[in-house]
Amino acid sequence: MRVLFCCVGSHGDIHPYIAVAKALTARGHEAAVVANPYFRTVVEGAGVVFLPLGAHIDLAEAIQNTPGAMAQFGGSLRLVRNWVVPLLEEHTRSLLSHAKSTRADLIVGHTITFCVPAVCEALGIPYIASSLAPIGWMNANDQPAYSALDRTWPPVTLCKFNLLLGRLMMWHAVDKEVNRVRRALGVSTVREAWYSMTRGGELNLGLWSPVFRGTHEGDPPTGVICGFPWSDRAPGHEDDMRQVEQFLGEGEPPLVFTLGTAGVHVAGKFFGAAAEAATLLGRRAMLVAGRKEYVPASLPPGVRAFTYAPYSQVFPRALVNIHHGGIGTTAQSLRAGRPVLVTPMSHDQFDNSARLKRLGVGDRINFTRCTSSNLAKSLRHLIEDQAIIDGAKTLAPRIAAEDGAKTAAEAIIAHFDRSQVF
Repeated sequence: MRVLFCCVGSHGDIHPYIAVAKALTARGHEAAVVANPYFRTVVEGAGVVFLPLGAHIDLAEAIQNTPGAMAQFGGSLRLVRNWVVPLLEEHTRSLLSHAKSTRADLIVGHTITFCVPAVCEALGIPYIASSLAPIGWMNANDQPAYSALDRTWPPVTLCKFNLLLGRLMMWHAVDKEVNRVRRALGVSTVREAWYSMTRGGELNLGLWSPVFRGTHEGDPPTGVICGFPWSDRAPGHEDDMRQVEQFLGEGEPPLVFTLGTAGVHVAGKFFGAAAEAATLLGRRAMLVAGRKEYVPASLPPGVRAFTYAPYSQVFPRALVNIHHGGIGTTAQSLRAGRPVLVTPMSHDQFDNSARLKRLGVGDRINFTRCTSSNLAKSLRHLIEDQAIIDGAKTLAPRIAAEDGAKTAAEAIIAHFDRSQVF
């Protein structure tokens, strides 16, 4: 079997597909990740075949040059409208070329790779949908938190209204261009292209832990919840791990602050506030900041800044992990077994933070409220709350025992085998 994984976004959007591609390769199949050339070293460094999706786009420049890309209201819509949709035709040409040259048997698509269903239909091969975070399945019965205003358990009626509003906005933002590209490929037009992608596919992979979000009435009919796929190495982006290890071993467990690999590029004063909060608490702190210029030139004693270190190696050694709530970072913090403070900025992060609160392993403070005093107040609570400490520690082995990449790979194989029979 020859499988292409087509994905867009930041490292957190790429890593899960690397893990599933490796699991398929380990089972004797051929797999390649089709993505922004920016991620070539990350994909190939993991031993996976890489194929470029359009021209090289620097992640930092894309985030910084898309106004409001990480805004708490409308950030996702701005990213889709200003970044994804304008590249749709180019991405479609790239994917179609790769699918033909590799003689792909099927393609697995990320939530906003709008080119995938059209290319699959044009070539007559199966389209497999996938969502990295639970909110991607767009099921109001699951009570997802869509925005900074939503509570930990939003009422289903409010969720239905928010879902309808989101569907209308995305229909307006993407359908015209999606259908123009589909007509050029000679396939039929669709209505609500984005919503049909989230709900469709001959197979629809939910790439998160069933502990984090189980099945609900109203889930996609072909949906399979697989577990978290584990992958977090980033060759070319990682700091000197010897210095990371040296800092971690120098004293008590530090507070670990990060905003993932996208949010760091619009961090503003966050890392300065983080350093001040650590000082207020009399604690050591590690700032995983993407670039050194994103943090103050002078840091207080006991606070060190690094560009990137694999969360799987850093998070288990933290006192508290403080992060933006991206799904990949959320998964690693659950596996680490330490309390979590989420500082959601945009996209799926409000929902992920709500789910962490539901599980009793952490708390949330919106990014716009992250002053040094607010951070210190929230962290003091988490450091002292034994129920949260014990809850995080108890949950971690269940998360760590899962192998989402293996489950996803086996689901893909089983589906392909069935499709060949019929």
